[in-house]
Amino acid sequence: MKMKIKSCYYRVSNIGFFIFIGIFILSMLGACRGALHVDKTRGFKSKKTNIGKIVCIDPDFELLTTTGKRKTKRQYKRASAKEIQLNNILVRNAQKNNLTLELVDTELLLPSDTEYFSQLAPLKHEILQVSFLQDFMTKKKRKNRQKVFNRYEKGPVIGSHFSYLADEYGTPYFAVQGITAHRKPSNGPLTYYYTIIADVVRAEIVYREIRKIDAPASDINLNALVYDSFNIISK
Repeated sequence: MKMKIKSCYYRVSNIGFFIFIGIFILSMLGACRGALHVDKTRGFKSKKTNIGKIVCIDPDFELLTTTGKRKTKRQYKRASAKEIQLNNILVRNAQKNNLTLELVDTELLLPSDTEYFSQLAPLKHEILQVSFLQDFMTKKKRKNRQKVFNRYEKGPVIGSHFSYLADEYGTPYFAVQGITAHRKPSNGPLTYYYTIIADVVRAEIVYREIRKIDAPASDINLNALVYDSFNIISK
């Protein structure tokens, strides 16, 4: 029964995920050997907003394989064992940066846990799609997206009907995070890491981070990526 639940919402969440990974990340980070890009609203500052706690909605670990010599076919598959590894790394490195991360893992849900499907799954789906369809906004002209760190007046807008979740979970901050590990036939392993944080009270995405390294998704590499990510978020 758990596997049936997992596969149902895995398919829904990946609609936005594949768009986000396949178009936005690759276009932002290009072909450089390693890259980091951060978009955030001006109001997203831990000293003023006291981030404290973030709810992480079912992190994804995707393996992207390429086959064929002339025509490249890309195949995505979910790596359950790697997701467990990623979950532990996320929680551990959040704690190291004085952040409480409440991680919701669908592998641990029971059929009776209907609140995930009515509340968090739709929120995750919307965060992913909105991240691709909308941009961060500034009062002036659009900023140069090639900068590493960018601050904006407003973030992409999500539905205001998710605001009640702040009271239920004790925080307005909900994150969608994940890894895509891609091994190209000629260029070696690539690892992409992303984290998107929405403030459900403000009804907007307030933080978006994308990283790329030319290295495998090993424990050492993932720990370094995730620790540095939470270090930026907590500052």
